[in-house]
Amino acid sequence: MVYDETFEPRVLSQSLRERMNGLSSLHVVEPYLKRIEQERPQSDFLARMTYLELKLRLPELLLMRVDKITMATSVEARVPFLDHHLVEYALSLPRSLKVEGTSGKHILKRALEDILPHDLLYEPKRGFGAPVREWFREGLGGWFDDHLINSTMRKRDLLDYGFVARMLEEHRSRKHDWGFHLWALLNLSLWYERWIDRR
Repeated sequence: MVYDETFEPRVLSQSLRERMNGLSSLHVVEPYLKRIEQERPQSDFLARMTYLELKLRLPELLLMRVDKITMATSVEARVPFLDHHLVEYALSLPRSLKVEGTSGKHILKRALEDILPHDLLYEPKRGFGAPVREWFREGLGGWFDDHLINSTMRKRDLLDYGFVARMLEEHRSRKHDWGFHLWALLNLSLWYERWIDRR
């Protein structure tokens, strides 16, 4: 998550904060948390977070992205770890087989120890990161300003553009790394310009 509940209000305009009237991300997940609490009161934190992942993040984000990207390139993707028998079995396993210390997927890694090298299996997780920090400091310049600070979305009064400009200045002067925060706002602005209010 790029913007948490304490930071998010700082980037929103005063009028949007008033219209939201205290609405937060917790309101989105609260019904799911209450449901698992009622149906499985003995479930631990890991079980509840897994339930939220299965109900929200997996279908609405991860699988949707895989589906769109693969269809766009005429590739048929498969997700064998989502076979419902395997998912039901995995959900029934005790926490000790899923997480050890800070290492997740514990039982899967143990099962593959005779097949894959140890350093590969237990390597810390890495994403496919783009150099957004450097892009906003060196490469995008006026293009960034044009598509965020001067975006057609600005007339909607959704963001506090004074605060956004301050983030950009602090990032460029290397006082603070706002790379991913700015990246999220740029993507929102580009989406708006492409689908809502074309230039």
